[in-house]
Amino acid sequence: MNIGLDVAVAARPGGIAAYALALVAALGDVARAHRLSLWCGRAAAPAVRAVAPANARVVEGGILGGYADLLGRLRSLNPLSIEQLTGDVDVFHGVNYLLPAPRCRAPVVITIHDLSALIHPEWHPRARVLAHRWSLRRTAAAAAHVITPTEVIRAEAIAALRLDPARVTAIPLGVSERFRPRSAAEVKPVLDRHGLAYQGYALYGAALEPRKNLPRVLDAIALLRRRRADVPPLVVAGPAGWRNEAVRAGLAGPGIRYVGYVGGDDLAALMAGSLMFLYPSLYEGFGLPALEALASGTPVLASTDPALAEVVGDDALRVEAGDAEAIAAGIARLLDDQRLRSDLARRGPLRAAAFTWSRTAARTLALYEAVRAR
Repeated sequence: MNIGLDVAVAARPGGIAAYALALVAALGDVARAHRLSLWCGRAAAPAVRAVAPANARVVEGGILGGYADLLGRLRSLNPLSIEQLTGDVDVFHGVNYLLPAPRCRAPVVITIHDLSALIHPEWHPRARVLAHRWSLRRTAAAAAHVITPTEVIRAEAIAALRLDPARVTAIPLGVSERFRPRSAAEVKPVLDRHGLAYQGYALYGAALEPRKNLPRVLDAIALLRRRRADVPPLVVAGPAGWRNEAVRAGLAGPGIRYVGYVGGDDLAALMAGSLMFLYPSLYEGFGLPALEALASGTPVLASTDPALAEVVGDDALRVEAGDAEAIAAGIARLLDDQRLRSDLARRGPLRAAAFTWSRTAARTLALYEAVRAR
């Protein structure tokens, strides 16, 4: 079977890019009997080639690819077919909501990571909101199957897009093996570069975008700093994001250090070296950074968002995302209760062990085979 995947999103660091690249790498192990055609733009090609297995062909796309990635996802503006971009395929997977071309002779699978662009358009760039409003419902209706990362998002997609439940499957993401508990000596080189001490800082890791709730985290830290002297510095690690003008001003506050986007082994070291990981998001499709922190043995302060709760379960401390006082109280509890921190640090890796990219890839491959056989 020749499996086509649209992995152009790998050009933009973030959770969906991590999903795309990890899925490709894991398919190299579980789909060795098959061929992979990895369609991407020129900007994504280096990241894709770095993980592409021996049974994969990377298709950069050229001029047609640039058009398809820019405007092709708006279905009515695109006269192309998937086959014109990738050559013949037996199934095609759009891993980032929309497709680079509206027509495909082979069955199509898409992944819908969340419905935030439709439910909360105020959180997103206008171009993304318009693209999702214009094309997502029609793309999902035309797809042979839709993947979501959680059961919560599966239910949302079925309701919001009026999809047949039999054509929507939740397949959880995995967590990279680089995220694991590490000693102070292991993480020292990375922490030294940032001037940080082992377990001497709290970490927030997400793009600077509205739904990640950084303004209230900064408010909570400010509240605590007015009340006590033992509040550790907050390290903010994440890409620039969007709609974040107010947030950027807050990053200049006392005890806050913005280090920009950090990936790979450096992020794993920052995770494992932190006293706690703060992720009280307003809305999630999955919450991969929180899972990575669990795997690292770092206590997690999460929100009560349903999809995030589905991932972290009772192995994180959960608070109301809309309440800075509640976030501050959660941070204070983790600071004061060493027994709780030790318990969460012990339980986190045990829960994260159930989420592997091999399992994600195996279930996704089974879905490819099923839709092809229909």
